[in-house]
Amino acid sequence: NRIIHNTFNKVSQPTLGIDFKKMTIQVNGKWVTINFWDTAGQEQYEAINKSFYKNALGGIMDCDITESTTLSGLDKWIDQFKKLADESAPIIIIGRHYFKII
Repeated sequence: NRIIHNTFNKVSQPTLGIDFKKMTIQVNGKWVTINFWDTAGQEQYEAINKSFYKNALGGIMDCDITESTTLSGLDKWIDQFKKLADESAPIIIIGRHYFKII
């Protein structure tokens, strides 16, 4: 939501299945459409996720650095992406965490 709508939600729910957003920006005088496919990292959605990696021109993967299961699964998601995406597709990895001040 931050990139697409310029809003920030302090509380967000994990993605169930797939969420899709797109935006159009101007790069070097040309209009480019960026499609954002937010795919759930849960094992049950693995087959669906693979279909969105095919021929992708880039990927952004995020994981909760405080949660060992997301870190241990990251290598698998990167390998799957590299096998199916465009061979020159860059990957951005974002480590995030949640903290609460009481």
